[in-house]
Amino acid sequence: MVDFAVTDPLLTPRWYPLRAHAGQHRFWTSMARFDVLECTRRGGKSELFKRKGLEVALTHHQRDLEPGLYVYACPTRDQVKAIYWEDLTRLSPAWSIAQMSVSELWIKYVTGAKIQLSGMDKPARVEGQRIKRFFCDEFHAWKPGIFDTNIMPALGTIGVDARCAIAGVSRFSPDFKRLCDKARSGAAGWAYHSWTAEGLLDEEFLENARKTMDPRIFAQEFLAQRQEFQGLVYYCFSRHVHGREPISHRYDPRAPLEIELDFNVEPGVAAVSQRIRFRADADSVEFRALGPREDRPEVADVIDGYIGEVWIPESSNTRRVCHKLIEDWGNHEGLVYVYGDPAGGSRKSSAENDDTDWSIVVEVLGRHFGHDRVILRVDRSDPGVRKRVNAMNARLLTADGVVHTLIDSERCLNLLDDFEQTLVLPGSAGEIHKKRDPKRTHLTDATSYRAATLQDTTMTTEEELC
Repeated sequence: MVDFAVTDPLLTPRWYPLRAHAGQHRFWTSMARFDVLECTRRGGKSELFKRKGLEVALTHHQRDLEPGLYVYACPTRDQVKAIYWEDLTRLSPAWSIAQMSVSELWIKYVTGAKIQLSGMDKPARVEGQRIKRFFCDEFHAWKPGIFDTNIMPALGTIGVDARCAIAGVSRFSPDFKRLCDKARSGAAGWAYHSWTAEGLLDEEFLENARKTMDPRIFAQEFLAQRQEFQGLVYYCFSRHVHGREPISHRYDPRAPLEIELDFNVEPGVAAVSQRIRFRADADSVEFRALGPREDRPEVADVIDGYIGEVWIPESSNTRRVCHKLIEDWGNHEGLVYVYGDPAGGSRKSSAENDDTDWSIVVEVLGRHFGHDRVILRVDRSDPGVRKRVNAMNARLLTADGVVHTLIDSERCLNLLDDFEQTLVLPGSAGEIHKKRDPKRTHLTDATSYRAATLQDTTMTTEEELC
């Protein structure tokens, strides 16, 4: 194989032609000992690894009389098997395979080459072997220290022309950043490669991503731009944009009301929101009441509108928060959707006796509004901090510049403060600094559970939680 368009009759149909791409071609023709690829999701790096490794393995006998080992590695064994095994077997012509082991994930070729798939959850698997080529994929997710401790020594056999390609996405990883910076600096034997998803992915797919992802995550995943997650956790928030005006007058007592909970004692909190039509169609009956709102073109036509909050500074519990919600919103006539921390189904620290937080929510709110009107919408397990934060930032602002959330400037003062004052834990990959101010982060945690749940299709039912 000498280029992307492969027509060699000795190869399999799986060697279909690839679309010409300058960045990919530079990597394909690189003669560097160490190639570092900082690319986008679905940018073709794994496909290039498969083809480049096999191209060398299938011609191994032309360069070396001794057997040669070609290693493909990912963070875990399951991951490397899922990404590489089926495609490598389909790319390998039947005439070239001497022996293979599905259980051990290796293929021996008649050329004297052997391809081995390894998970770096057990890096000792690659030690003590004469490695010719090493393809390190998903490197941003590798455990720290593996490259220096396990990979470099395996490439140092005297007399072996050993080379290595390292690929990852521009996510937080000190090791990957260090190797990218070394390759970018022009160090001898190193080459840096990077390209965006533009021209590789369908434009409609990318446009949809711009409309659903926050700007930083879109830049990281599809533009290969490394993001430094320091400062504000909710970096898409601006009080001037998201909290500049009252919006509680848009409340509709018959439309679904959304309650978001983070079970805490000091303070006890809840956020209250509703899906609100911010801008009415010119020919609708709502137009006369709502107006065109041409002064805020950046705001979506339909938004998440935060119209209230609960803030009990001291000695709170789940029951007190629920009673405060009933005090403020007890006359609501529509459905009541409730979001929050999945751990509330087992934790009792902010509840009473043997009741869980969620069983109290169902009891108190269900008794007042009616159990048929209170609907729990909760993930089956904790979605994780990063997923919640990314989802909430995307609800605040998407990469196309559209604002999807507004917060009442008079009735949600603590929520506004939370968005403005919740900081990243120094030195982390965007983790929340919980200890900086014990009274902060809880309201935004509550809203982020909702944001993450709306991205998830599996939710826990009321019966499973209580």
